[in-house]
Amino acid sequence: MDTGNLFVFGLNHNTASLYIREKAALTRDELPKALCFLKEFIGDAVVLSTCNRTELYFISSDIGYTQEIIMDFLAERIGTTKNELSGLIYLYQHNDAIEHLFRVVSGLDSLIIGESQIL
Repeated sequence: MDTGNLFVFGLNHNTASLYIREKAALTRDELPKALCFLKEFIGDAVVLSTCNRTELYFISSDIGYTQEIIMDFLAERIGTTKNELSGLIYLYQHNDAIEHLFRVVSGLDSLIIGESQIL
């Protein structure tokens, strides 16, 4: 078991245009393949993907390596460069990652405040 730190890596309605968010979103049919790919390179992860956000929650002891894998994955999926993507991505760790998750599930970090889709 990895004893690294909890991270959330993603983009949402505050950081990326609708066009980018739609390209990043994973459909139900695409999710198993994406999770297999991510598991191979970074271990277990939780993917949260809607039309307004795509986030990956994971534990890592080497965030530099993990961040490169995820950036490659998302840049290829979206059809952009990692450089362009880097300005649209957020990365939270430890307590900030947990606080972010609670804001998301409670609807405080939604396009429409109070929305319950994630919960």
